[in-house]
Amino acid sequence: MFSLPQLVDFEKENNNTLSFTVPSRAVSRILGQKGSKVNEIAADSGAHIDVAKDDSETATVTLRGTKKACAAAKAAIVAIADSVEDEALVTIKIEPKFHRTIIGGGGVGLKNLLARVGGPTDPREQAGLVRLYVHRSKLSHSRNDTDRPFSPQPPNDEVVIRGEKNLVKKVAAELERVVANLRERVIVGVVIPNQHHKSLIGHGGQPLTELEKKTGAEVQFPGSRSYHQVATPSNLEELGDVEEKNIVKVAGSKSACDKAIAELLVCLVTVVLFRR
Repeated sequence: MFSLPQLVDFEKENNNTLSFTVPSRAVSRILGQKGSKVNEIAADSGAHIDVAKDDSETATVTLRGTKKACAAAKAAIVAIADSVEDEALVTIKIEPKFHRTIIGGGGVGLKNLLARVGGPTDPREQAGLVRLYVHRSKLSHSRNDTDRPFSPQPPNDEVVIRGEKNLVKKVAAELERVVANLRERVIVGVVIPNQHHKSLIGHGGQPLTELEKKTGAEVQFPGSRSYHQVATPSNLEELGDVEEKNIVKVAGSKSACDKAIAELLVCLVTVVLFRR
């Protein structure tokens, strides 16, 4: 049995209440998708958390629990609010015809772009950082609107980048670089018998990745996830009645494509000779 003084001490220690305000624009980040983030903070700290919007500018956060739990929860919530305050939102214009290429199959292109500039690798952190629109429809890397609200959908040619200021600047610069290359991009088809594709792609795709890095061109083999996202080769008529399964698409600047095709043909000859 607890004595009355012990019960009073227990109540004092475990029934603390702490209230503070945060910017309303930080609420969706504090809550997380379907409450995932606030639930995570509550579980880690042991505090009970209530978030209520006061007006258009601020929201009140009320914490209940031990002093230690409330302090831990407040520190986590304030850190999120501060990161939101340090965010920038930049809009750049990119022709809609390039959006799918930038995003890539399954969002791989955009994920790789973020990785190149030192962006987050966690899909949850990547989500919503860059938003592209095609045919008035949201594509990959768009968070649930209840999680991270944006202003109404912009015109098709606008790409919205939102996040930490320095990262946003790097992402915008990399997007501009990628788009500049796309504007100069050509797509050429090269006939390579289907039975040799596996050998040219190599184990885990490593040889193909190295070829792309070396030449600066993108090479898509039939059956790959992104093959049909790359436009029809400009020289398709010249290839005659060759089946699609035997046409490898090479995309990039003209010089990059020429280098990649030359490399592919050298590799093809090596593969053919090795099999004899």
